[in-house]
Amino acid sequence: MNNQIKTIGAAIALAGLGIAPGAGAQGKLSTLPQGTYTCSMPGNAASAAWREIPGRTFTIANSSTYSTADGAGTYLLSGSTVRFTRGPMKGMQFKLTGTSTLVLLEDDGSASKVRCVRG
Repeated sequence: MNNQIKTIGAAIALAGLGIAPGAGAQGKLSTLPQGTYTCSMPGNAASAAWREIPGRTFTIANSSTYSTADGAGTYLLSGSTVRFTRGPMKGMQFKLTGTSTLVLLEDDGSASKVRCVRG
């Protein structure tokens, strides 16, 4: 019963975004763990292992919503792909690589060096 409710809720959310269920979906719809994600780039041997990227922190709330210092929006998690659909991060895509780690995807779909970790 609970899975049916989640499926119906996801279909309603997609309809609200103007996306047909299954359109472009590459896996099961889900949500990210709630909390604040800090994005960083790899450092080097002479500095810290990771360098935080100023202004690239966001907080995942409930119901596929997020917020940044610049405003709030929505995202869609399909399989392991996270696509920000509204708000200041609209158009950005990430790959979920662990329970609390996201890797920013380049326009061509390849992984960038930017990772965002829930703290």
